[in-house]
Amino acid sequence: MRRIIPVEAKELTKLAVKALEDKKGEDIRVIDIHGVSVLADYFVIADGSNASQVKAMADNVEEELGKAGHECRQIEGYQTAGWILFVIITIFVVTAVSNGANLNDGMDGMAAGNSAIIGLTLGILAYVSSHIEFAGYLNIMYIPGSEELVIFICAFIGALIGFLWYNAYPAQVFMGDTGSLTIGGIIAVFAIIIHKELLIPILCGVFLVENLSVILQRAYYKVGKKKGVKQRLFKRTPIHDHFRTSMNQIESGCRVVFTQPDNLFHESKITVRFWIVTIVLAAITIITLKIR
Repeated sequence: MRRIIPVEAKELTKLAVKALEDKKGEDIRVIDIHGVSVLADYFVIADGSNASQVKAMADNVEEELGKAGHECRQIEGYQTAGWILFVIITIFVVTAVSNGANLNDGMDGMAAGNSAIIGLTLGILAYVSSHIEFAGYLNIMYIPGSEELVIFICAFIGALIGFLWYNAYPAQVFMGDTGSLTIGGIIAVFAIIIHKELLIPILCGVFLVENLSVILQRAYYKVGKKKGVKQRLFKRTPIHDHFRTSMNQIESGCRVVFTQPDNLFHESKITVRFWIVTIVLAAITIITLKIR
């Protein structure tokens, strides 16, 4: 169990040695990550200190642990491996969310409304992460300075709402790929900055389903094509198009697995229902803070 311990510089060494008293005779791993030391199971953050101060304290802790009879050693190669993994995950997350937002931009007001709801949720997460008392109460990572991101996300939400005013059905202006891909990228990068990227599958569940529907549709169609059979999982993808497509619009001789619903929905109803789903997912995302 990791604990976030805000301490003054003079108390850091004493606290670290005391916390590890029960580990005498064992090797204590002191890992330096961006100037912040992770001591065994304790994640120590020096509140109000800059990177150089924290690095100096980390070195001091290592020296004091040695005097206290603990053997300290550096773990070689962890930093390079960590950066490689971070870059891979970042590329994957940004690509997935950007494409999801792009695919979601298929109806008037759809992508702008969903993205505004997601942005509001990320703003709440950024604020509680920036407040040490809230972070301690919710047992989440304390991220000093992340309150500044709230200003940016408010501007982001405001721009989306202003755009939605003219993009709502019937749309007078359109977003295009440049806008939707950028919106997805902003959401992904913001989540990564506040260390909430693992919540993206929940918060951006609509984008995830849009992506999966296209991937599964193409894979299923290609498998049938190799066998000389015309087949589809959905009437049309991305998934929002499935609800406004009738079987009469499907090419003759093509077998469709999921044909429901039989009744077609107007695109404004589909858009609002997708907004409702996103609101529910946003609420679930916020609830996970307390559940964790």
